[in-house]
Amino acid sequence: MEKYTTRTITANAQIALTDQVVLCNATSPINIVIPDSPGDGTQLFIKNISENDVTIQINGLQDLTVPRLPTGINKTLSRLASVHLLASSAGNWIMI
Repeated sequence: MEKYTTRTITANAQIALTDQVVLCNATSPINIVIPDSPGDGTQLFIKNISENDVTIQINGLQDLTVPRLPTGINKTLSRLASVHLLASSAGNWIMI
């Protein structure tokens, strides 16, 4: 069985390409920034386990695609929401 590295964050944070599972457990709304230009096949799971919103931003204002969001638009995870991101061969994050 494959194991994933897990990181819990409680405040605004920069996510690394080495992060695989990010659990957001903050006492107030937070922003997390995911890296731009991920390698093909890179996966990132983000789960909001708190009562507060988590806003996902992309370093370099790259698009989150499928569904496609205009450049500069962020993705907000409300209470207990999650998102699975997969990097395409073009270096874009795709929401699964």
